[in-house]
Amino acid sequence: YDAVEGPYTNAGASPAEVDSYLQKKTRNYSRVWLIFSEVAMWDNRDLTREWFSTRGSMASQFFNRVEVVEWNRL
Repeated sequence: YDAVEGPYTNAGASPAEVDSYLQKKTRNYSRVWLIFSEVAMWDNRDLTREWFSTRGSMASQFFNRVEVVEWNRL
């Protein structure tokens, strides 16, 4: 598998920049496992979750301070 860091958006990254980054990183995959932890520290506007939720289905499992999400491309 390929591990990819979520985009750091707290310095003002635009939705278009997040779109470009995530399109590039996920272009060869129809399913992705996401691990969300301490999201406010790197994406306080939740742009990453928004990007994935508008482009596929998401099923989540919550643990103590961690969310594991299976994402399937539409």
